[in-house]
Amino acid sequence: MRSHSPLHVISLVLILLGSSGAGASLRADTILRKDGSEVIGKILTEEESRIQVEVQMGKMTAKIWIPRKEIASIAKGKTPAEEMQARLAALEPHDLAGHQALAEWAKGQKLFDEERYVNSLLPRVELASRKHQYPRSWCRTCGADGEVTCEVCAGEGKKLAACSKCAGVGQLVCKTCKGDKDAMVRCRRCAGEGEYEKFDPARGRKVKTECADCRGKGERNCPTCNGKGGTLCPSCEGEKGEVSVCDVCNGKPKRVCETCAGKGIQATTLTDEQLAKEASEAKQKAAQEAAKAAASAKVDAEKAEKEKTEEPVIKGNPFGGG
Repeated sequence: MRSHSPLHVISLVLILLGSSGAGASLRADTILRKDGSEVIGKILTEEESRIQVEVQMGKMTAKIWIPRKEIASIAKGKTPAEEMQARLAALEPHDLAGHQALAEWAKGQKLFDEERYVNSLLPRVELASRKHQYPRSWCRTCGADGEVTCEVCAGEGKKLAACSKCAGVGQLVCKTCKGDKDAMVRCRRCAGEGEYEKFDPARGRKVKTECADCRGKGERNCPTCNGKGGTLCPSCEGEKGEVSVCDVCNGKPKRVCETCAGKGIQATTLTDEQLAKEASEAKQKAAQEAAKAAASAKVDAEKAEKEKTEEPVIKGNPFGGG
């Protein structure tokens, strides 16, 4: 009976794991041995005389060294997650069938988070697909969605009637400080002294203690509104009014688009001139948004630069002696 070395036994296990797909979470690097066997895993380290490979063993991983003299060839690949990213990046934004197929592929690879992510993209991809397929006739009113959002309630399905007591502000002017957020009032606890006498059991007598409310200053922010200048409206409890069903959409914020009858495709088609104008306006809008984003990034960078604290420069010997 032929005996097998421990390393050969491990190799056989790895071959079975690789062929059964147990190494799906690892990089699909394939090491072909000179004896015809394969080891599938992720190459971690490559040395002159050997390489280290991480392989899947059930729910666990193991790291093994393989001498180069036993290796016939090495084929490096990607992990399923890396393959997923590459496939997603290669898809066109309007390729609905491609996104659906990718979601199924991710499911087969047990990449469930990635599957959910791709499925969440499908409604947007479907709209892009419709616009791509019907560039002249997709409904501009509803954006090819077939539904329009109620303009009165902005898709909330409800409206807010301003509170009569606070006029829809949600708070009332503080009676103590008269709405002055910067107002300072005399501390009630220490009567403006900044300290008060408190009995000390350890000393057996009263001792002066710094006031915790005003921190020894004798004055503090308005205690009624805590320096906010207003108090919560007791009538609407800060909600700024009473909520009721929108009387325009009757609580249904989305309704069927009348222009396309809910199909996303309108009867009229755009001319070449109208298409060119639309493309030009879209290009200008994109340029404006890009310029706005660049300006915002510049402001943030300048602000961050100003907030940087410089290292203090010490002139002379701080310990004396010149």
